[in-house]
Amino acid sequence: MKKAYSLDYTIERDVDRNKAVYDILDKLSRDPSPSELEQMANYILYGKDENGKNAIQRKEATDSNTRYANFKRLADKNESLDELLANPNTNEAALVPLDEAPRYIYSRKRPTIARPKHDAQGNEIDPGDGDIPGMRELWAAIDRVERTYYVAIGKLEPNENDDLITSDYKIYKLQHQLMDMRRHQYYLKDAYKPTIKFFRIDPPEPQTYDWDSDAQYWCSLEEWKRKTTNTYTSTISANLDDYQTRINDKGETEVLWVVRRHNFDWEDPTHIKALIRNYSAVRQQVQEKLYSWGRTLIYDFDRYQDLACLTPVRQYILDHYIDGHNSATISNELREDLGVSYHATRITSIIMKEIPELLAATAKRNRLMIETPESELKTCYTCKRKFPRDSLFFAHNNDRKDGWASNCKECERQKRIKKGGQSAYDRRVKDPEVLKMQAAAPSKLFHWDAK
Repeated sequence: MKKAYSLDYTIERDVDRNKAVYDILDKLSRDPSPSELEQMANYILYGKDENGKNAIQRKEATDSNTRYANFKRLADKNESLDELLANPNTNEAALVPLDEAPRYIYSRKRPTIARPKHDAQGNEIDPGDGDIPGMRELWAAIDRVERTYYVAIGKLEPNENDDLITSDYKIYKLQHQLMDMRRHQYYLKDAYKPTIKFFRIDPPEPQTYDWDSDAQYWCSLEEWKRKTTNTYTSTISANLDDYQTRINDKGETEVLWVVRRHNFDWEDPTHIKALIRNYSAVRQQVQEKLYSWGRTLIYDFDRYQDLACLTPVRQYILDHYIDGHNSATISNELREDLGVSYHATRITSIIMKEIPELLAATAKRNRLMIETPESELKTCYTCKRKFPRDSLFFAHNNDRKDGWASNCKECERQKRIKKGGQSAYDRRVKDPEVLKMQAAAPSKLFHWDAK
């Protein structure tokens, strides 16, 4: 629907716009709507006077449609945003539209800058904040810039020593320079007279692990009886003489209950995975404890690494992970040092899955070789070495009388390699250096990467 009137924006003078609006209202056959009245009011509001300024520029009124109209004011008068920012005591946190302000506004006292006070004779009686280094020099610079700015905008009469600035852009820059210098007063005061006092906070102590004692706690005699009569713990001794007891401060008997003993299972990959993650912390804590269980754990870990004969790439990845490098960093270092390109996810899989499983298999081979009697060992047809009848050493063969192949897995692998028919696993894991190492050291019985 076409409007019944139109506003002529080619008219610049506010008095002429006022007359034009009266003519429109006289010709309208109906009452104008609120939006039309607001449009007409803004049409008059932005009309210019004889000096080329409207009411907004003269700071006589504010437009409700402008962005910075409804602010909380420092005083009960209309102020422009530039005047608010120019005041160093302005709290910018309060410069939000009233409709967006929180319901409850907790105001705090703003810091103030105290300049020196003088008596009637001009003698300084109170230095104020003048004892702060550099503050008096800053005040002198602020006074010079402030006078130059006030002369430029016409607030002060110029004298022969003042620099006259007429460029609007230079006046704008001078205004913001003055605002910045006033803020530096508070930076200096906060540095030498801080309003917030920080209490001394001690850094947290590093976490320590007790690798020499079991997980245990003292429980009451009644609780101990319930635990020993529980069907889930029926294998635990119910004889009180088998436990350590004590009398507490109340005269009651307490029993030392062992929750879990520190038993490390080298054949469990999850245990090895946890040790790899905490290797640096464990080694640091047991470095001086030569005869502790934790030190023995580190020795066994290094020993199983040697027995497993990790490939140079895997050994490189494990050593750098133990030193605290993450998978992404190891990937970049591996590419630069060895020229091998492994993705970070692949390196994580090697550290957290493949190496623990390999070391667990090596530990199991070592245990079987020790525990299996000589009479139950099987001799390899090719290398003449004796191994237990287990899938870690021999492949299953139902055609054989004992159900095991005549050659050990290592000899079978060497045959495949010589014939050029090595498996995809051999091509991915093995390299010539490792194969030469294994062939030159037949006495090392537990160095295969087989699973």
